[in-house]
Amino acid sequence: MDFDEEKMEVYHDVCWVIGRAVVMLKQTDQPVTVNSINLMLQAHSDQNDDEYLSKIYSTAKKVME
Repeated sequence: MDFDEEKMEVYHDVCWVIGRAVVMLKQTDQPVTVNSINLMLQAHSDQNDDEYLSKIYSTAKKVME
């Protein structure tokens, strides 16, 4: 995998985890705000011990700042 493909994969995965957080908030009738998305990302990050996913959640949280 070359650098551009790797960047696109990270971009895709960051978008996916942010989108997943939004969908979960909507499904539970919680407000969709930057803060609530960040809290959901943090909760998912805390439940995970995969190094790659930790990088994805960290990047997603930075994007939401």
